[in-house]
Amino acid sequence: MKCFVEPGNRLRFIESRNRGILSINEEKEYPLSFILKDAYGNQTQMKLTVIGKKQPIPEIDTEGSEVFHWYSTNLFGAKGIRLKIPRGNLYTDLYFRYRSREEAGRLADVHILHNKPVALHQSANLSLRILKDTIENKSQYGIVQWKGQRRSWIGGTYRNGWIDTKIKELGTYTISADTIAPKITPLGESQWKAKKTFTFRLTDNLSGVDTYKGTIDGQFVLFRMNNKSVITCQWNKEKLLQGEHQLKLVVTDACGNKTEYNYRFKN
Repeated sequence: MKCFVEPGNRLRFIESRNRGILSINEEKEYPLSFILKDAYGNQTQMKLTVIGKKQPIPEIDTEGSEVFHWYSTNLFGAKGIRLKIPRGNLYTDLYFRYRSREEAGRLADVHILHNKPVALHQSANLSLRILKDTIENKSQYGIVQWKGQRRSWIGGTYRNGWIDTKIKELGTYTISADTIAPKITPLGESQWKAKKTFTFRLTDNLSGVDTYKGTIDGQFVLFRMNNKSVITCQWNKEKLLQGEHQLKLVVTDACGNKTEYNYRFKN
């Protein structure tokens, strides 16, 4: 937690005096008190003392960096990358550091935007160039963000060998492609007829499940999502004619890959 307000912080609920900046300019003791209070009035207090001592202030290491000012629009470009941070998205000045690396088999270089994550107030425009533009369905391309060994799909729009998207923080980005359809897994199939409920788990390897639609004999039926991956449909036995019926479930991911599941049952 920061005890001061950065110059570009425009959050309206923050109140401060002198942006919370404390000047330590004398060799003396500075007693401080921190009070944390929740919405119900419960509070915790911590007291500490800062001892002022004369010492040199180290200079900021700016070698190999580019200054991004919080009060202006900032542009950056290098091989295979274009970045635009609109005015009002940085909370303070940033000595921006960039590097990239090639990795065998990737569709684009890995681009590292700064040496640590930096949150943006809203978003920045990021464009990355595809090195091997071989996929016919361009909507399957997308920008991904790496955090350690975990990757998350950001997506984007194809434009003449580039992918354009918006990002909410500076971090590590590259281009990937999602060509694999979502997976539909039946849950508790042996109990469906007794419970009059169809249950499935929906998963996707990269871009994420985007839409799902169920029908019985071509008529729409409502599936509800219980959590991030499980959907259920309760069907009314009285509304179905006696005989055989067919359930059809179609699931698509954010890249348009589609999976279809069919199940025949008797009423």
